[in-house]
Amino acid sequence: MISILKLKRMLGYLKHYYYDYDPSEFGQYGLNVEINKPFVCNNPKNVYLGNNVRLRPGCTIITHTGKFIIKDHSAASNNLMVVTGNHGWTNGIGKWQTDLNLSQELDVEKDIVIENDVWIGANVTLLAGVTIGRGCIIAAGCVVTKSTKPYTIYGGVPGHPLKAKYTIDEILKHEELLYKEEDRYTRDELEKIFTEK
Repeated sequence: MISILKLKRMLGYLKHYYYDYDPSEFGQYGLNVEINKPFVCNNPKNVYLGNNVRLRPGCTIITHTGKFIIKDHSAASNNLMVVTGNHGWTNGIGKWQTDLNLSQELDVEKDIVIENDVWIGANVTLLAGVTIGRGCIIAAGCVVTKSTKPYTIYGGVPGHPLKAKYTIDEILKHEELLYKEEDRYTRDELEKIFTEK
């Protein structure tokens, strides 16, 4: 027999899979946001979308208390999976009992943040607590388990840096065109970021 809690979850998923979204349901819904269906989100009030954000079909956002924040001028290709939670385990309680809320006290929720000017390829998974650095590219099929450096291309399972997107001089020029001076990285900051292991 299906539990009431499970039925509510299923109805919540179906609502956002098949029907239009009310921007007021989201924690933030910026200007020029484009969400393509199918889109599944169990808790839109914990989803914060900046300006000029695009989510292609098949995006699934699973968030209970953690937030999913995607900042300005960022986009994700098809089938992005966002999971802000991670299950804990309790001795003597089987996973099947999760729907009875017996083993959820050890579950951990952490925010996921996508900074400005990020491109995420198809079939990417973002796991609890990661921040995708400004200007990153996340290659198709990547599973991101740790936060990323800015202006870096990541790929693989688990995600790891493949190469820098630009040279430091190119980043400085790029940011000069996009950001106010106080919001830009300095050369010293970038050199430190890219020399750290």
